[in-house]
Amino acid sequence: MFEGLPFYVWALVGLVLALAVVAVFLIAKSGSKRRGISDRSIRLDRILAKAMPRIRAHWRVGRVARLFFRDDGPNPVTRKATDAVDGEILAYFERLKALPDPATDEQILMEMKRLYEALDRINAATDYCLLETDERELLVTIFIAAAEACGIDSREYDGEPGGEYRDF
Repeated sequence: MFEGLPFYVWALVGLVLALAVVAVFLIAKSGSKRRGISDRSIRLDRILAKAMPRIRAHWRVGRVARLFFRDDGPNPVTRKATDAVDGEILAYFERLKALPDPATDEQILMEMKRLYEALDRINAATDYCLLETDERELLVTIFIAAAEACGIDSREYDGEPGGEYRDF
């Protein structure tokens, strides 16, 4: 049936198939941008997806440990306080996603400042017992990774952009 077709027909069929493959590749590659999802948002989602299970596990262990080691009254570190921190972290990531792409260092640093101020208020409400060394070591690295995903170079800030805004 196809044996008698001239060479140019086969060449045309091959060209059409090659163009179709290229078109499918380009559509797949640009699909996330057409839906309004930037590469930066995808990187931020990955950072957050990796971080939140670690943070939540840390809160569970920390609440139990503080029950045994606090002898000067009731434990001010409550589920409500840790949920408030989680909420601020989620809001920080959403605000970073909403920044223009590319974002300036000043825009990113202002979001870090906003986050640190909110966390400081939560920490003050727990008599400064919620955000201590272990929490700082866990959380700040996540916040910096998110800022770097937005384009900030942490080396320009001695490894900790926004550190001047953090009190915990």
